[in-house]
Amino acid sequence: MATGSVVRLSSAMAAAADRKKEDVPVSPERALQTTGGPDVLGAGVAPRLCALVVDDNDDALQILTTVLRYCGALVLGAANASQAERICQVVRPDVIISDLSMPKRTGYDLIRRLRTRAHLGDVPAIAMTAYREQHSVQRARAAGFDEYLEKPIDAFELYALIERLIRRRGHRRDTDA
Repeated sequence: MATGSVVRLSSAMAAAADRKKEDVPVSPERALQTTGGPDVLGAGVAPRLCALVVDDNDDALQILTTVLRYCGALVLGAANASQAERICQVVRPDVIISDLSMPKRTGYDLIRRLRTRAHLGDVPAIAMTAYREQHSVQRARAAGFDEYLEKPIDAFELYALIERLIRRRGHRRDTDA
């Protein structure tokens, strides 16, 4: 199990997480079933945030999924960069939240590849890591991440950051006509 995969939850959010045992990250196959097609932004789904969360740590992925769902988001979970790319072939998320240190392909590699795709070039992206060194922040931004959060992640800070990024880019579905 990786270290540094802690998310701070308020007691109310922790209680909600306990009640939501059915919350699990959505697989690429399930994403197609739940959205009805490859473009979740225009698929007739009720307007709400669609977040892609990428983390090789199962506990961190589950906690972030629960937190974001508690805030009303549709969460697509991926345990590695390859799964995240498969999801992005069928769904255009409103935001991408990715761990940087993953086996085989890093979060840096993932965001570089996703940024080359026209339909994903402007999607806000947040890097997460347990290590906060200035060169890591610079490297994340150079790779294509908009923001950088150090673990442990504060749930309210994360959601506020997501909202700020989406407003800045005018990217949220409920603003699309």
